[in-house]
Formats: sequence, structure tokens, C-alpha cells
Amino acid sequence: MKVFPAIDLMNGKVVRLSTGDPKTVREYNYLGDPLTLAKKWEKEGADALHIVDLDAAFSMGNNLEIITKIVKETSLPTHVGGGIRSLKTAEALLNKGISKIMLGTLAYKEPDVIE
Repeated sequence: MKVFPAIDLMNGKVVRLSTGDPKTVREYNYLGDPLTLAKKWEKEGADALHIVDLDAAFSMGNNLEIITKIVKETSLPTHVGGGIRSLKTAEALLNKGISKIMLGTLAYKEPDVIE
């Protein structure tokens, strides 16, 4: 079995949303900052990290700085999604060392991009 812990980011914090609504954000401060949590998952033997940038998904900025730190300071393959609405954004993420990107809107609106 492979384990891919999920880290959802909003305003630089580890969060979860109820029913995908940003008004229902619940912060998980007791888990530490995102980098600390990523290092914990690495130490615990995770196979990769699944990160969703909720700020980018809701067009409210992004958490690219934190995501880049996680990629640089851990050896885990990192899968990132949220707010990837252009090929340029997708390429920029991959160029930062992110292993895989998850596409939603872009794949739906521009299916040629994924070919």
C-alpha cells in the first residue's frame, strides 16, 4: 500500500473545508506549520505528499512559497493541485520540482493541454 497524506493550504496554514466552502475553513494549528507537517509525514514513511492550494483554487492568492519550501526541504514526491488554470502555471510548478500536478478546470476547459 502507498500512503499519500493530504495537506490543504489556506493563508499559509494547514486547513480543511467542509463541503468545499471557504467559509467553513477549519485550521489545524496543532499539527504545526505546513513544512513541519510535511517533514513529519516524511519521517513517518509517507510515499508522497498531496497538496491542495486552496487560496489558488479560490483565486485568493497562492501558497507557492510554502509549497516550494516543502519540495526543497523534503525528499518526498509532491503532487499539487488548486488554481492551475493555465499551461504556464502548470509548467512553472513543474519547474519548481513538483512531481505531479492535478488539473481540474484547465483539463475540463482546455483538454488539448493534457495531450
